[in-house]
Amino acid sequence: MTGGHGSHGRHGESSDSGYERLAPLFDELAACPDDDPRRLALREELAASRAQLTVAREVERRRLRRDVHDGVGPSLAAIRLRVETAIALLPPGSASGSLLADVPRDLHDMGTEMRRITEDLRPPALERLGLGGALAELVGRLSNPALPVELVLPDRLPALSPGTELATYRIAAEALADVRKAMGVGPVRVRQ
Repeated sequence: MTGGHGSHGRHGESSDSGYERLAPLFDELAACPDDDPRRLALREELAASRAQLTVAREVERRRLRRDVHDGVGPSLAAIRLRVETAIALLPPGSASGSLLADVPRDLHDMGTEMRRITEDLRPPALERLGLGGALAELVGRLSNPALPVELVLPDRLPALSPGTELATYRIAAEALADVRKAMGVGPVRVRQ
Protein backbone atom coordinates (compact mmCIF):
# COMPACT_ATOMS: atom_id res chain seq x y z
CA MET A 1 0.00 0.00 0.00
CA THR A 2 1.34 3.45 -0.79
CA GLY A 3 0.79 6.92 0.55
CA GLY A 4 1.47 6.05 4.19
CA HIS A 5 -1.99 4.67 4.95
CA GLY A 6 -2.55 1.40 6.77
CA SER A 7 -0.41 -0.20 9.42
CA HIS A 8 2.79 -1.93 8.57
CA GLY A 9 4.11 -5.24 9.79
CA ARG A 10 7.57 -6.04 11.02
CA HIS A 11 9.13 -6.22 7.54
CA GLY A 12 7.37 -3.21 6.03
CA GLU A 13 4.45 -5.24 4.70
CA SER A 14 1.11 -3.53 4.91
CA SER A 15 -1.36 -5.41 7.07
CA ASP A 16 -3.99 -4.17 4.61
CA SER A 17 -2.36 -6.21 1.80
CA GLY A 18 -4.43 -9.26 2.77
CA TYR A 19 -7.60 -7.26 2.24
CA GLU A 20 -6.24 -6.00 -1.07
CA ARG A 21 -5.82 -9.64 -2.16
CA LEU A 22 -9.48 -10.31 -1.30
CA ALA A 23 -10.86 -7.48 -3.43
CA PRO A 24 -10.26 -9.21 -6.80
CA LEU A 25 -11.87 -12.40 -5.42
CA PHE A 26 -14.95 -10.44 -4.35
CA ASP A 27 -15.11 -8.75 -7.76
CA GLU A 28 -14.74 -12.04 -9.63
CA LEU A 29 -17.35 -13.73 -7.42
CA ALA A 30 -19.79 -10.85 -7.93
CA ALA A 31 -19.35 -11.04 -11.71
CA CYS A 32 -19.70 -14.82 -11.79
CA PRO A 33 -23.18 -16.10 -12.75
CA ASP A 34 -24.96 -18.28 -10.17
CA ASP A 35 -24.69 -21.38 -12.34
CA ASP A 36 -20.96 -20.93 -13.12
CA PRO A 37 -18.92 -23.88 -11.75
CA ARG A 38 -16.10 -21.49 -10.77
CA ARG A 39 -18.41 -19.87 -8.21
CA LEU A 40 -17.92 -22.64 -5.62
CA ALA A 41 -14.14 -22.59 -6.08
CA LEU A 42 -14.12 -18.79 -5.67
CA ARG A 43 -16.20 -19.01 -2.49
CA GLU A 44 -13.82 -21.62 -1.07
CA GLU A 45 -10.79 -19.52 -1.99
CA LEU A 46 -12.42 -16.47 -0.41
CA ALA A 47 -13.21 -18.38 2.80
CA ALA A 48 -9.64 -19.71 2.96
CA SER A 49 -8.22 -16.20 2.44
CA ARG A 50 -10.44 -14.77 5.18
CA ALA A 51 -9.33 -17.55 7.54
CA GLN A 52 -5.68 -16.80 6.78
CA LEU A 53 -6.26 -13.11 7.47
CA THR A 54 -7.94 -13.91 10.77
CA VAL A 55 -5.03 -16.08 11.87
CA ALA A 56 -2.46 -13.51 10.71
CA ARG A 57 -4.30 -10.73 12.56
CA GLU A 58 -4.40 -12.80 15.76
CA VAL A 59 -0.69 -13.65 15.49
CA GLU A 60 0.06 -9.94 15.06
CA ARG A 61 -2.11 -9.04 18.08
CA ARG A 62 -0.24 -11.55 20.22
CA ARG A 63 3.13 -10.26 19.01
CA LEU A 64 2.15 -6.65 19.66
CA ARG A 65 0.82 -7.49 23.12
CA ARG A 66 4.02 -9.38 23.98
CA ASP A 67 6.27 -6.60 22.61
CA VAL A 68 4.46 -3.94 24.63
CA HIS A 69 4.39 -6.11 27.77
CA ASP A 70 8.04 -7.14 27.53
CA GLY A 71 9.51 -3.94 26.06
CA VAL A 72 7.57 -0.72 26.43
CA GLY A 73 6.08 -1.50 29.87
CA PRO A 74 9.41 -2.19 31.63
CA SER A 75 11.02 0.78 29.85
CA LEU A 76 8.32 3.14 31.14
CA ALA A 77 8.74 1.73 34.65
CA ALA A 78 12.53 2.24 34.50
CA ILE A 79 12.15 5.83 33.28
CA ARG A 80 9.66 6.51 36.05
CA LEU A 81 12.11 5.21 38.69
CA ARG A 82 14.94 7.34 37.27
CA VAL A 83 12.74 10.45 37.33
CA GLU A 84 11.65 9.72 40.93
CA THR A 85 15.31 9.28 41.91
CA ALA A 86 16.27 12.53 40.18
CA ILE A 87 13.44 14.38 41.96
CA ALA A 88 14.57 12.98 45.31
CA LEU A 89 18.12 14.29 44.67
CA LEU A 90 16.97 17.83 43.95
CA PRO A 91 17.29 20.43 46.69
CA PRO A 92 14.00 21.20 48.48
CA GLY A 93 11.97 23.93 46.77
CA SER A 94 13.83 23.51 43.48
CA ALA A 95 12.07 24.97 40.44
CA SER A 96 13.03 21.83 38.53
CA GLY A 97 11.35 19.71 41.19
CA SER A 98 8.01 21.41 40.65
CA LEU A 99 8.35 20.93 36.87
CA LEU A 100 9.13 17.23 37.30
CA ALA A 101 6.66 16.49 40.10
CA ASP A 102 3.90 15.20 37.79
CA VAL A 103 6.16 13.17 35.48
CA PRO A 104 6.14 9.94 37.55
CA ARG A 105 2.33 9.99 37.74
CA ASP A 106 2.10 10.73 34.01
CA LEU A 107 4.43 7.80 33.25
CA HIS A 108 2.36 5.56 35.53
CA ASP A 109 -0.83 6.66 33.75
CA MET A 110 0.80 6.02 30.38
CA GLY A 111 1.78 2.50 31.50
CA THR A 112 -1.78 1.87 32.70
CA GLU A 113 -3.16 3.03 29.35
CA MET A 114 -0.68 0.81 27.47
CA ARG A 115 -1.81 -2.19 29.54
CA ARG A 116 -5.46 -1.36 28.80
CA ILE A 117 -4.74 -1.16 25.08
CA THR A 118 -2.83 -4.44 25.00
CA GLU A 119 -5.46 -6.21 27.10
CA ASP A 120 -8.05 -5.06 24.56
CA LEU A 121 -6.00 -6.79 21.84
CA ARG A 122 -6.39 -10.13 23.61
CA PRO A 123 -7.62 -10.36 27.20
CA PRO A 124 -4.96 -11.93 29.46
CA ALA A 125 -7.52 -14.35 30.94
CA LEU A 126 -8.11 -15.79 27.48
CA GLU A 127 -4.38 -16.32 27.07
CA ARG A 128 -3.95 -17.85 30.55
CA LEU A 129 -7.12 -19.89 30.91
CA GLY A 130 -8.48 -20.57 27.44
CA LEU A 131 -12.03 -19.69 26.42
CA GLY A 132 -13.89 -21.74 29.07
CA GLY A 133 -11.73 -20.45 31.93
CA ALA A 134 -11.84 -16.86 30.69
CA LEU A 135 -15.64 -16.98 30.44
CA ALA A 136 -15.83 -18.48 33.95
CA GLU A 137 -13.62 -15.68 35.28
CA LEU A 138 -15.75 -13.07 33.49
CA VAL A 139 -18.97 -14.54 34.88
CA GLY A 140 -17.42 -14.72 38.36
CA ARG A 141 -16.49 -11.04 38.19
CA LEU A 142 -19.92 -9.92 37.01
CA SER A 143 -22.22 -12.21 38.97
CA ASN A 144 -23.65 -10.83 42.20
CA PRO A 145 -26.75 -11.39 44.37
CA ALA A 146 -28.68 -8.71 42.47
CA LEU A 147 -27.76 -10.26 39.12
CA PRO A 148 -26.76 -13.93 39.35
CA VAL A 149 -24.99 -15.17 36.23
CA GLU A 150 -24.65 -18.86 35.43
CA LEU A 151 -22.15 -20.22 32.91
CA VAL A 152 -23.27 -23.42 31.19
CA LEU A 153 -20.61 -25.05 29.03
CA PRO A 154 -19.85 -28.63 28.05
CA ASP A 155 -16.93 -30.31 29.80
CA ARG A 156 -14.84 -29.85 26.65
CA LEU A 157 -15.30 -26.98 24.26
CA PRO A 158 -14.62 -27.67 20.58
CA ALA A 159 -11.27 -26.49 19.27
CA LEU A 160 -11.64 -22.95 17.96
CA SER A 161 -9.24 -20.68 16.15
CA PRO A 162 -7.74 -17.90 18.30
CA GLY A 163 -9.78 -15.33 16.36
CA THR A 164 -13.02 -17.23 16.98
CA GLU A 165 -12.17 -17.59 20.68
CA LEU A 166 -11.55 -13.86 20.92
CA ALA A 167 -14.77 -13.01 19.11
CA THR A 168 -16.75 -15.42 21.31
CA TYR A 169 -15.26 -13.94 24.48
CA ARG A 170 -15.93 -10.37 23.35
CA ILE A 171 -19.52 -11.16 22.34
CA ALA A 172 -20.17 -12.76 25.74
CA ALA A 173 -18.51 -9.85 27.56
CA GLU A 174 -20.55 -7.29 25.60
CA ALA A 175 -23.79 -9.21 26.17
CA LEU A 176 -23.11 -9.39 29.90
CA ALA A 177 -22.25 -5.68 30.01
CA ASP A 178 -25.56 -4.91 28.26
CA VAL A 179 -27.45 -7.07 30.77
CA ARG A 180 -25.73 -5.28 33.67
CA LYS A 181 -26.80 -1.94 32.24
CA ALA A 182 -30.38 -3.15 32.09
CA MET A 183 -30.19 -4.63 35.65
CA GLY A 184 -33.29 -6.15 37.05
CA VAL A 185 -33.65 -8.58 34.16
CA GLY A 186 -33.32 -11.51 36.55
CA PRO A 187 -30.85 -14.38 36.47
CA VAL A 188 -28.62 -14.65 33.41
CA ARG A 189 -27.39 -17.84 31.78
CA VAL A 190 -24.42 -17.94 29.37
CA ARG A 191 -24.54 -21.08 27.24
CA GLN A 192 -22.63 -22.65 24.42
